[in-house]
Amino acid sequence: MGLREFLFGPEPPPHVAIDLSPPPRPRLAAVTFAPARDEYAAWRDEPVTRFVFAALRAAQTEQKHAWDAYAWDGQSADGEELAANLLVLKTRADAYAALEEADYDALCEWAGLDGERGESAA
Repeated sequence: MGLREFLFGPEPPPHVAIDLSPPPRPRLAAVTFAPARDEYAAWRDEPVTRFVFAALRAAQTEQKHAWDAYAWDGQSADGEELAANLLVLKTRADAYAALEEADYDALCEWAGLDGERGESAA
């Protein structure tokens, strides 16, 4: 599998139309409203939440170390395989960081909810 195929999927035959419309937003476990900002702030301060985010930070660090090791020792892989594997490791690390760094408004946006009114934005 080449890097282009890894990133964008297989090339469709020339006669097949490509649907470029965005995919439907999945419902986030049937969540139809956002919690209040003060409830969210209280949740961020709970010990279990702090534990989960500490685990995400550790996972992010693990992915960064794996990236470093693979970039240094991955010479046996061909260029496309090396690039693809490094991209996967970086994407994971970035995703873990984004989850921890997301604020109330970002999470509402990701979930497709209007946090101010507490209703679905979809």
